[in-house]
Amino acid sequence: MNIFEQFLNKVSHKFPKGYPDMNDEQDISLLENLINEILGKDIKLSEANLAGPATGYPGALGAFTKYVLGNSKNKDLDFESDRDASLYDKKLNKVSDISKGTKFKVLATTENDLILVKNSYYSPIKLSGKQYYIRISDIRKPTGKSVESLPTDVSSKSKGVFAGFVPGHPQEGKVVELFITDSDDNWNFTYGNQKGQITYLGEPKWKGKGKPKTDVQISLNKSLRKDIGSDLKISLKAGNAEFVENWIIPPRALQILGQNVLKQEILKILKLYNSPAKKSTSKNLALFISTNPNSYPSAYKLDPNQKYEAYLGAKKFGEDSPAVANCFFKGDVPDTIEKFIKSLIPLNTNTIDNLEDLYIYVRGSNESRGSSFFASRATPDSPWKITPEWAEILK
Repeated sequence: MNIFEQFLNKVSHKFPKGYPDMNDEQDISLLENLINEILGKDIKLSEANLAGPATGYPGALGAFTKYVLGNSKNKDLDFESDRDASLYDKKLNKVSDISKGTKFKVLATTENDLILVKNSYYSPIKLSGKQYYIRISDIRKPTGKSVESLPTDVSSKSKGVFAGFVPGHPQEGKVVELFITDSDDNWNFTYGNQKGQITYLGEPKWKGKGKPKTDVQISLNKSLRKDIGSDLKISLKAGNAEFVENWIIPPRALQILGQNVLKQEILKILKLYNSPAKKSTSKNLALFISTNPNSYPSAYKLDPNQKYEAYLGAKKFGEDSPAVANCFFKGDVPDTIEKFIKSLIPLNTNTIDNLEDLYIYVRGSNESRGSSFFASRATPDSPWKITPEWAEILK
């Protein structure tokens, strides 16, 4: 193991997925900060825009081809500007400017839709009902479940079961692949002295706002475990993952913690961060829910009801929603379906104590993340203040 691998193993617990996701700007930013703290330099690890090559896609248009031209979900995606950028008409006359994070649709469907001028490619986009052109180097890569389908062959299998799958992190892909490779062409598998059959395999049968707690949904022809049932709505975590809720916005904070606890802890954190003893170079503070109790002195430990909501998301999505997980798995994915199903922890009020304790966790950031920041300051020497969105819900 080389020194960089040792470093990643040492800091991996700091990332929501248990490892730095290089398609996630927040993970890239955090990794940059950790490396820069050691080296004392301002190092940028990668570009997050659509210019240049991508894995499996070489050349100046590699990333654009992978994430736009080769992405079947392109028409449904909202892309964002990777920085403050300029918009142009078809003759590339500048017509206006947009700020970092502005959302728009990318209209290009082939390379012929792009305009090349002095080694820079410009793509047509749609913003507020109007068409403009923008440098592809100013378009941010999409991340998470909007990016890449799981490369797998199910051509020999019965149709109508596998719904296709776009992993949000590698463990999701491993679970889906397990249920493909360890079942026969009719999706049958062995479970002890029983035979089970997969009737649905893929993303949760749910559409709406927010990231569902169910990472993978697997429906079976019968219940092999009465405490879970035949519809496995699985929440997955890597073995070293610490975070259960990330970049919490005000309504979600109220659902999990309630107003009294939330107000008490935010005031406590604000007092701590405004004290001379607490040093930070960040301009913003965000709340996470984590298994790590050491974010700040006497970090708040969630009670069973709060813990239940953080793990399941019942208030967020509705108790019977496919987005609400009914079982949990953390660790390395085993080599058989039987072992995997036996390892699942059912999620209900009677089993919530079997899961790891959860705590409020504070993360500093200099990125633009909207209402997920509960406190901000103008400069590193300015006092921390509660942001308006959070002050409103704490009245």
